[in-house]
Amino acid sequence: MVKIKTELVQPLPEPEEGKTYTIKNVEYVTTQRMGYKGYRVLLEDTERNEAATMLWDREQAGINSKLGAFLVVLGNDTDKWIGKRITFISWRQRARKIQLAPPQ
Repeated sequence: MVKIKTELVQPLPEPEEGKTYTIKNVEYVTTQRMGYKGYRVLLEDTERNEAATMLWDREQAGINSKLGAFLVVLGNDTDKWIGKRITFISWRQRARKIQLAPPQ
């Protein structure tokens, strides 16, 4: 009998509106199946719960898109995002908005 060599993973939840998170890591990823490229942003709230969101790589992004919301507030150097605290003001489609939160 052939054994399946697939690792099961539990996906992290998307960040919640009104909550503040610290950016723990940003990794550039390519999906295995379709080859989409993007930035996986790993987050942690004040209770140490983890969340994550994908920012799909593209040449142009609207300021109300996921990627655009991050670029407006944090700039385009993802190395400088690590450790920043952000509050998710609005996280609905076509109405994404975050803001910097004061350090803890």
